[in-house]
Amino acid sequence: MYIPKAFEVNDNSMASLSIKGFRLYTTTWDFSKDSGGNSMYIRLPKESKDQIIYKIKDYFYNERSEEIGDLAAGNLLDFVLKEIGPYFYNQGVKDAKEMFEQKMMSLEEDIQSLERPIIPYNKN
Repeated sequence: MYIPKAFEVNDNSMASLSIKGFRLYTTTWDFSKDSGGNSMYIRLPKESKDQIIYKIKDYFYNERSEEIGDLAAGNLLDFVLKEIGPYFYNQGVKDAKEMFEQKMMSLEEDIQSLERPIIPYNKN
């Protein structure tokens, strides 16, 4: 079964999921860029970043008996987003693509099962 290219990412930080020309889902994300315009890491909303920094500080205190400040926790978060985050992100994209392809195969099978048999016309 041929599955057309359904997932695309354009230069405007927009991802789209389409079936045969019908756009099903579109999302955008914000990437921080270096001076050369290269994507570096995903920029989080302040509320999310503050929550993650709190969890990092809590982890260090409970698991390592170390108290670290907001700056150290923020630096660790920035490192994870920049250097490790793309691995998680790319795996998520691969998983979503595989799931979408499976759903498309199932949908195509369901649609084909609706077809009615055609009895050929005999001129006797």
